[in-house]
Amino acid sequence: MEQIDILYAIADLFEKHHISYLLTGSFASAYYAHPRSTHDIDLILAVEQAGSMKMIEAFKELDTSYVIPFTAIPQTMKSKGQFDIFHEGTSTKVDFWIVESDQFVDDYQRRHIVAMDGHRIPIISAEDLILTKLKWSKQIMSERHVRDCAGILAIQKDMLDYSYLNAQIKKHGLEKLYQLALKTEYQKT
Repeated sequence: MEQIDILYAIADLFEKHHISYLLTGSFASAYYAHPRSTHDIDLILAVEQAGSMKMIEAFKELDTSYVIPFTAIPQTMKSKGQFDIFHEGTSTKVDFWIVESDQFVDDYQRRHIVAMDGHRIPIISAEDLILTKLKWSKQIMSERHVRDCAGILAIQKDMLDYSYLNAQIKKHGLEKLYQLALKTEYQKT
C-alpha cells in the first residue's frame, strides 16, 4: 500500500457516507505543480455538530492498520479543530481540519472534483491553495510553503484567476509573501 491508496480509501469512504471534504496541502500542491515528499495527507472537512457520529461510524469501516482517535473526534469536531489518523503500514498521517459547513461552502466554493484512477477527489482550487499556504507562512514563515506557491504559480500561470487571487491577497495582507513567492525560483523537489 502507498500513500495514494490511503487517499483513495478515505475518498471512497467519504463518498459512501456523504461526508463533505476536500484535498489540500502537499497532495494538492503535487496535483497543481510537481510532487514532493510528504508523510501526510491534508483534508478539510465540513461537518455539522451531529456529524461526529457519522464520522466515527465511517472510520470504523477502515481496517486495523489505521490508528484512529475515536474518543477525540466529537470534541475536535465541536471545537472546529484538527485531528489525525495514522496508517501504520506506510507511516502516513492523515490530517483532518474541521470547518463549519457554511464556511466550507463560502471559503472553498472554487473547489472542483478531479478523477484519479477512477476515484472522485474534491480538491481545493489552485488560487485558494496559494492563499492558504501564504496565510500559514504569515503566521509561521515556511520556505516550503513559499516554494509550493512558486511551483503552483509557475506551472498554473496561464490558468489562474489573477483578479480573484490579487483581491484575496490584498484582503488578507499577503502582498509581501506573494511577491516573495513570485521571486522564488521554482525547483522540483
